[in-house]
Amino acid sequence: MLRLVLCGVVAVGMAVGLSEAKESPKNANGTSFHGHFVSFSNGTLTIASKKHGQKSFQLSAQTRALVWTGSTRPQVLGAAAVLSKLGPNDRVVVHLGRNGKVVAVGINPPHKSRKKAA
Repeated sequence: MLRLVLCGVVAVGMAVGLSEAKESPKNANGTSFHGHFVSFSNGTLTIASKKHGQKSFQLSAQTRALVWTGSTRPQVLGAAAVLSKLGPNDRVVVHLGRNGKVVAVGINPPHKSRKKAA
């Protein structure tokens, strides 16, 4: 009986450990918001899109910025340094995880129609 209970506890512990996997920017369960840069101050990023209007997102110190320059996509730790240099015509994609928090911010990502043509 004790062995059965211990095996059950271990199985539940393993299941919980596996479900807490680290989220990636391309998480299938998360959502993304596309738009143009409006402002960034005090850790709050504001973007504007035709579909959602203006939307604000709170960024943490661990938020990554994915900056596209041509075909490369380097990861930059600390999105605040990158976002402070953006202008109003820069395209921004905010990737949210399953918990609704910002996982990553894409800056000037390739457009879908351009991606297919290449």
